[in-house]
Amino acid sequence: MGCGASKDTSASEPKKPIVAVPVKEKVVLAESKQPVDQQPEVKQPAADISAGGTGDSGEPGEAKQTVVDESAKAKGTGRAGAIQDAVETLDLSSEHFPEEGPLGNIPMNVFDTSTLVELVMKQCGLAELPEEISKLTKLVTLDVSENQLQELPSSLQVCTLLERLDCSDNELGKFPEIVLPKLRELDAYKNKFSQLPDTLGECTSLTLLNVFNNKLIKVPKTFSNLTALDDLNLASNKLKTLPNVSQWKQLKRLAVFWNNLVMLPSFEDLISLEVLQMHTNSLGELPKMGNHPALKEIDFTGNRIEALSEQDFSQMPALENLALAKNMLKAIPSALFTLCPELNTLNVTDNPLEAIPDTMCDCAKLQVLFWANTKTTAVPTGISTLQQLARVDLEGNALDEASVALCNTIRGDVVGRGGFFRPE
Repeated sequence: MGCGASKDTSASEPKKPIVAVPVKEKVVLAESKQPVDQQPEVKQPAADISAGGTGDSGEPGEAKQTVVDESAKAKGTGRAGAIQDAVETLDLSSEHFPEEGPLGNIPMNVFDTSTLVELVMKQCGLAELPEEISKLTKLVTLDVSENQLQELPSSLQVCTLLERLDCSDNELGKFPEIVLPKLRELDAYKNKFSQLPDTLGECTSLTLLNVFNNKLIKVPKTFSNLTALDDLNLASNKLKTLPNVSQWKQLKRLAVFWNNLVMLPSFEDLISLEVLQMHTNSLGELPKMGNHPALKEIDFTGNRIEALSEQDFSQMPALENLALAKNMLKAIPSALFTLCPELNTLNVTDNPLEAIPDTMCDCAKLQVLFWANTKTTAVPTGISTLQQLARVDLEGNALDEASVALCNTIRGDVVGRGGFFRPE
């Protein structure tokens, strides 16, 4: 059912699960980690997709899981006792030994426990990871996050069973040129990488790669070979483009916000994509899109996009959240609202939009409409039929008298549903 006169709108970023390896006598303690804006270290969201909220890892509201060696903790023997008693799991993190303070240097007898599968040394004040790490050939998980490491030893290559490596929040300037054939998860956010080695693209088991908040100026072409990628976070770097992504057919989340992107390759082969976060770049147009049956969230807020086409959204039946605020758009394709029947959040604030398509009133599931500070002068009468509207922002528009009267009429219904309607 169409609308009458004219209209309005506006609206809001990772989640990366940390998978604990099954080990003996462990409990999981959750501790919050949070992210950062382009170069300054800021922290961020996910409620309104226009805001792009995250934590230090660049992931929205994420709680990082740390595995604790409960047996060592129960014996109260301190780090020395924990090292002596360790068989498969050893956690020397400062939070578990507050009375001993930061570790500073790794005791060499740690590397005598050749049966170790999991080694956690978070917040230990480490400035160096010794080459002797190569003695731990059974390692599956290594967590050295939140230290002062400036480099990782190339001897890590010997740890061929390693599946999870967390070296985030350090002072790392480069990643070793090694290939870890079984590496599935690499957290390297909040470091000082200006480039990554081509060999990292040979770690073809990678499903999760997070290099949020570094200084990367380009992505190695070999990353095109990472066909198992499920979650890729390249946000808060200095990237201007991406390599060929046609082989990333398993990718569900792509986050490249807070960069300097000016162009993108075709995204039409990203058939598993669910979340696309590209806000705060310098893009003049959307990338070429294809069939994306699972895509639910798109955020291109804060770019330089001048026009959209019906084709851009023609195969996104599951799209729920669309954020295009702070661009240079003069029109929204009227077909958008019929092509994307699940749309519930639309944020196009701060664009020179001239009209709200009547077809928006056919979007029965629309709950959030941010259409503020545009050149729109009329609101379609059919907006009164949108029974799920709960958050509406039409401020900064020079609406005609009929539209002002219409807004006054439906404001009570929106507020009655526990929402807000601006202007008030």
